[in-house]
This record gives sequence, C-alpha cells and structure tokens, in this order.
Amino acid sequence: VPIEISIPATLTLLPDGSMLGGGFTVYVAVGNTQGALSTTFRQPNAVRIPAAEEKEFRATPLVFTATLTIRPGENLLSVGVVDQVSKTAGFARKTIVAK
Repeated sequence: VPIEISIPATLTLLPDGSMLGGGFTVYVAVGNTQGALSTTFRQPNAVRIPAAEEKEFRATPLVFTATLTIRPGENLLSVGVVDQVSKTAGFARKTIVAK
C-alpha cells in the first residue's frame, strides 16, 4: 500500500556557512483489529539547502513517500514525525483497508 506523508515546511534549519541544515525522522507502525502491531519503521531524513533558497523551501510542504506491506483487512496506520533540531513532533492515525 503506498502512503504519502505531508510535513509542514516549518522544519527548524540552522545556519552552516552559506547553507541551512536540519532534518526530520518519520516513524510508521501498523496495527490490526486483533491488537497485533508491526515493528516500527524509522527513517531519518537530512535537509540541507542553500540559505538563499529558504523562502522557496518554506512555500510548500515536504512529502515523504513509502510503500507498506500489510495484511488484508482493516489496519490502523500510525505515523509520527520529529524535527531533529527542535524535537517538535506531530502524530496522525488513519484506518486503512487492504484487500
């Protein structure tokens, strides 16, 4: 099942010479109606952009895509995203049905 996670472009970026740097980590877990839970997928992502491009960077959300292998039936998808610099976190849950 393909998933797409939209992350606000409010990510904290720190100056590093003429560049800005930061990052975010995405956490994904899937559970089913019987209470079984997958292992948690963790994907750190570095962000490094020229300081002059910050305005463009902030104009659109970041998009993280992945493909999940899940069992047929109703599943509960849990997603967390953590800003690696500020440690600000966001969480979401969604029920998905796989055939």
